[in-house]
Amino acid sequence: MTISFETVIRTFCWVMMVIIFGSVLVNCATIDSSYDDLDASSAKDTSDQSGVSFDEGGTAPVIHMPFAAGHTSLCTQGAQGKTSHHSASTMYDIDFDTSNTSKEELRAPVSGTVYVHTEDASKNFGYHVNIDLGNATYVVLGHMSSVSVKDGQKVVAGQFLGYEGCTGYCSGDHVHVGLHAGDAKKMAQFGTSVPVRYMLSDKTAKTKSASVECTSLVCGIKSLGDHVNGHVYISALPSVHAQVVTPVSTPKMTPSSDLWITDTNYDGIKETLMLSASRWLDPKLSAQDAYVWGMGGCVDSALSQQDRVSLENGYYRIDFSRFESSCITYLTLISVTGTDGNAPNASMTNWNWWQNAGMCSQGSGFCHLQNNGTPWEEWMLRFSWNPLVGISAFGNGYTKNSQLP
Repeated sequence: MTISFETVIRTFCWVMMVIIFGSVLVNCATIDSSYDDLDASSAKDTSDQSGVSFDEGGTAPVIHMPFAAGHTSLCTQGAQGKTSHHSASTMYDIDFDTSNTSKEELRAPVSGTVYVHTEDASKNFGYHVNIDLGNATYVVLGHMSSVSVKDGQKVVAGQFLGYEGCTGYCSGDHVHVGLHAGDAKKMAQFGTSVPVRYMLSDKTAKTKSASVECTSLVCGIKSLGDHVNGHVYISALPSVHAQVVTPVSTPKMTPSSDLWITDTNYDGIKETLMLSASRWLDPKLSAQDAYVWGMGGCVDSALSQQDRVSLENGYYRIDFSRFESSCITYLTLISVTGTDGNAPNASMTNWNWWQNAGMCSQGSGFCHLQNNGTPWEEWMLRFSWNPLVGISAFGNGYTKNSQLP
């Protein structure tokens, strides 16, 4: 039988039309079923709020879980969760499980200005707080049972905010957290959920603390229809121990701490880190300059002239205001004079390191205990920098190796 070229083409076109039309029907059915499937869980939202449009550009910022360091919590609903995280104001938000029988403390996962919303305990996010980051974004903590901060109050990362609960649309105690674009003074259902990264460790997968995309967190409850059970995550949010000083009339200070952050520009942003010159093993080094040495973020490991800092009233002043972008960084000081009397060499074998053990062994949110595989403890200073918020502690605050995950 002879088949014309025209017949072949016509048959091919009909087949493609059937395939495409069938695909559209399947996709439509999938979207519809996702809205119909609203199984309630003991630790999930059951809301569907609306929001405004937002252009998602740039790198996702990093925030903490809203619990003190070491606290564990099951992720019950993640980004784009089928129960309720499919609307503009919840798309990239996360639900962390909490106890239904006792109240658990919630702490600020970032620093900023907090706006308290207790207008309605029966709908949407219920009692919630929005922590304004100053750049038309805020972090929301939803479904709280009580709030212990005042509207318009400035808070620092790790500060106590109140207690979790089940106000608003929910069927069990949990905390709803996420980054929103919009006006923090308005209730969170009027904002737009945007991508964010979380600094945490995965207890289920046995991974160490790292920043993880919200869309990469493993969340769910299989018994309620999810594909997987969520992972249990460990908070790395440090407690705030280091003293923070704002000068009244002059940048000259006479502090007694190893580390200070302060606002030397008088613009309301604490942009300057002060490290004591008394923390060298060799006291002679306390009269010499030093290099700022770091790993990642704003500060690199090159001991260049740009990284050199001088003494001011017994302290080394490190000004972060020259960094235009937000970052998270490890840093310390290296003396300009090595252990052999020469300049620090490229192999790091003659470096004189600034000693942080005195402060870190007592517990400080600026200290990050490293797992160095030895019986002794080894810390690095760890900070987050946001040009609109300032310098914040970003260490794990651990004092003993036994605390490490």
